[in-house]
Amino acid sequence: MLDNYLLVKDFEFDRMNQMHKSRMIKTFVENKIEANDLGSGYNTEYHDSIYTTIISDAFLKVVNEEFTVSEKLNPIQTWIYVQNNEYYNSVWHNHANTSSINAVYYIDPPSKSGGLQFSLAGKELTIQPEKNKLYIFPYWMDHRPLPQEDKEWRISVNIEYMCLQRPIYKKLDVLW
Repeated sequence: MLDNYLLVKDFEFDRMNQMHKSRMIKTFVENKIEANDLGSGYNTEYHDSIYTTIISDAFLKVVNEEFTVSEKLNPIQTWIYVQNNEYYNSVWHNHANTSSINAVYYIDPPSKSGGLQFSLAGKELTIQPEKNKLYIFPYWMDHRPLPQEDKEWRISVNIEYMCLQRPIYKKLDVLW
């Protein structure tokens, strides 16, 4: 059943991601760790109009290829979450208030643990994120990042599509 609600697509932006990696880490550390601002969520918005435009356009292409959706309500933004073996928040959550389709990809995923766990109808699925893969799932699906053993920062970039009507995954004709 989880297979109906998890889509994995190639998403190759490694060169650009590597160029932004240090700025993303700095942004997250300043906005969340040093500011101790977890009350407003675990992600922080990544403000770079060129990066966001490129990623948003690629994500919109995937959304339109894979889903029947109504018109987008909000501009697509890129949000980042950064963790290592000392700093992480492994909290079950969903995006029911902010999106209709949720997606995440990883810049330099950890080699030891640090997976992404999903929960649906009492069943759990853990995946080990791969570089250059986009993981797409419904807004209502509970998920959480798992702790990692690596000392290096792991960056996930989150993208959301918000529309009025629930999306339909075209391949399986499944309502998300």
